[in-house]
Amino acid sequence: MLDRTLRGILETAVTLAAVTIAGVAVHLNPASAGFLFLVAVLFVASRHRLAVGTIASVAAMLCYNFFFFPPKRTFTVEDPANWIALGSFLMTALLANRLLANQKREAENARVSRQEVEALYAVSVDLLKTTGGVAGIGEAVTRWIDAIGAASGGVILFGASPQHQEAIAWTGAPMSDEIEEIVAGVGRHKRYTELPSRFGTDVCAPLGIGNRVLGTLVVRGARVTRNALDSVAALTAHGVERERFLADRAHVEALRESNELRSSLLQAVAHDLNSPLTVLTVESDALARKGGAHADAPRHVGVIREQLAHLKRRIESLLALARVEAGLVHPRIEPTPAADLFRAARENLAAVVASRTIRTSIHADAPDALVDPSLALEMVVNLVENAHRASPPAAEIELRSQRSPDDARRVWLEVLDRGNGLSPSQERALRTVGLADSDRGLGIDLARTLATLNDGSVEWFAREGGGTIARIDLPAADGP
Repeated sequence: MLDRTLRGILETAVTLAAVTIAGVAVHLNPASAGFLFLVAVLFVASRHRLAVGTIASVAAMLCYNFFFFPPKRTFTVEDPANWIALGSFLMTALLANRLLANQKREAENARVSRQEVEALYAVSVDLLKTTGGVAGIGEAVTRWIDAIGAASGGVILFGASPQHQEAIAWTGAPMSDEIEEIVAGVGRHKRYTELPSRFGTDVCAPLGIGNRVLGTLVVRGARVTRNALDSVAALTAHGVERERFLADRAHVEALRESNELRSSLLQAVAHDLNSPLTVLTVESDALARKGGAHADAPRHVGVIREQLAHLKRRIESLLALARVEAGLVHPRIEPTPAADLFRAARENLAAVVASRTIRTSIHADAPDALVDPSLALEMVVNLVENAHRASPPAAEIELRSQRSPDDARRVWLEVLDRGNGLSPSQERALRTVGLADSDRGLGIDLARTLATLNDGSVEWFAREGGGTIARIDLPAADGP
């Protein structure tokens, strides 16, 4: 910008010098010289910014006075009437300069608006014509991002929670962990976010349908208006919703048939497994009562009983997940105190309670959760089991309940451990849609699915001092 201003000042000096030399050479009278200087000012103002035009106006007035008003070659004005002429010339030059600047700005705004409309039309046609599913929607949006000259950007969709992210399309500089955290915040608060960055201005627009946020449109180094971004976000959200609806409709018949078959198979497998598990449980109890000559016998029996209980819980979780996916589970929402849930969880995990300390903490302002009690208990039990497996033998597990500091209409139920925390690969696995159960664990998928049924979510965070916080976010019973 400084170089452009210097070039404008240099052009002003050359233009005024040429006009002055020509006027002096042909002995122009003051009136003719004034018109010539005014033309020179308009020429400079039409090519440069308002500041350069203003400098040209003042410089032209000074040259006009110095070379064409008696006494010449001085800035003295003999005739008082000449002051009026000089003042009128300066005001005319400044006014013309201002009008030209306004006209140029309006022309630039019109050009930008035309480009935005053309880009919006192009992306609208792309979104309507795409046949590539959700991925095709993302590619159409990235073409628009490239067309507007942004540094980078893309479309990120959410899974069970805003931390559960899938970038369906991205262009430009790679997506950073910082952007993933900002995107998660946009999903939680459902708010448009604009932040300065090394690219200029980064914006994250939520992709909302009604009160639901499907994902986020990210544009780094944005060069378009808020209205254009909102329009593209709305088009993208409806495009994603349309593709998901078409995909669900295409698979609904196959899912209906496969769910019936899977439920039958799971019931049969569960029955066949539960019978030997019951026998093994009874026999381990008998061994524990009789004891043994070997000093390590009680410890071995305890390990067998713990693993039997764990296997039984996994079978129950598998059956519960199958019932949920088959649409056989219908939540019965009611106010549920966190203390009741935590007490029931301890009773259901006798082996865990016997092997480590489980501490309960309920904040004074913690409201009851508006949730199905049986489903909430299943969530808490699965998360406590995960924390138990991740924690050292002597470390305690904490169960905590508090009102959400982000939204007074929500309540948090948290399971805190002192394990090794989450590795980068585990954090990405918890955020990414579509990984197999082996990448996360059956308990995690079940907890997320049950939370979604209750208008909630489950997220994981690093705990200060080491360990992990598993947080269930649910509606509060005292909310509207």
